[in-house]
Amino acid sequence: MNVPISKLYRLCPGLLLIALLPPFGRGIASEGPPLVGAAESHNPSPAAGGLASGPECRRKASPMNTEQVVARIRQKDWTLLEQPGAIGPEAASAIQALLQDQNVEVRELAVNALAQAGGPVARKGLIMAVKDRSDMVRAAACRHLQLNYAAEDLPELTAELGSNPDEFVREQVGLVLGRIGSTNAIAPLARQFQKESDLHARQAISLALARLGEDANRQAYLQRLRQSDPKERALAVRDLLYVNDRKLVPQVLPLLDDLRPALNVGPSHGPYLIRVCDVTINVLDEFLKHPFSFKIEPARRYSEKEIATAKTVLAQIK
Repeated sequence: MNVPISKLYRLCPGLLLIALLPPFGRGIASEGPPLVGAAESHNPSPAAGGLASGPECRRKASPMNTEQVVARIRQKDWTLLEQPGAIGPEAASAIQALLQDQNVEVRELAVNALAQAGGPVARKGLIMAVKDRSDMVRAAACRHLQLNYAAEDLPELTAELGSNPDEFVREQVGLVLGRIGSTNAIAPLARQFQKESDLHARQAISLALARLGEDANRQAYLQRLRQSDPKERALAVRDLLYVNDRKLVPQVLPLLDDLRPALNVGPSHGPYLIRVCDVTINVLDEFLKHPFSFKIEPARRYSEKEIATAKTVLAQIK
């Protein structure tokens, strides 16, 4: 079966991230567009990019020289990414040149290495890679752009938003433009929203505009919180982590009273549904930096007492 990677992501988001990463530090994306709301830093450590298991697992490596880095990428040596600090920004130009390599695995590894290198040259390389002929390379570049961006990249990113033929790239670039936080992105986002035909890209652009404070799309987001379908309500609550506006918290609180099953979180897609109220508690706990005293777990169905406690705590938060 030949399924484009952007479609495969939406069918099974966890599988895509497993495919994109070597066998360590794998992350699981939420259902719908991957709105990595908790990761707001745009100059991440390797662990923030999902490429290491944290300081307790690995010591920071000594920087490698550029020739060593390039040689290991050409050898398709993915263990290169297991050494946080081994790839510095001075290697970015040489790594960027590998994006022209004929071998798709070399190009994919180069994209991951650019994310670890960091800096303006690396960011330009990631933007270049969203035009790659391989779905895998484009998807890896999109994922890393969510954590590697700067206002100076607006011209290149807005160009990709308006011209890239891959709807998944347009979706992800729209989210990056919202993360950058510049009001200069509002006009190009609004233009693309008007002509965008892909549903996922259109929703991502609407969220980006809501994050930037554009009123019509903020209202559209509030409407999603009020819709009748419990699954759609729960997905809208999750998007609060991306929209990232504390003033919207009072609009989310009524969903603590919604006890309807909403999202299936069972292992291997087994039937285990958490409710709208459970998703709301999980999201608000992350968004508000863990205000609750009871145990929070992604697949928990919270007790009546815990829901009541959450309401009490949230009523005191300004």
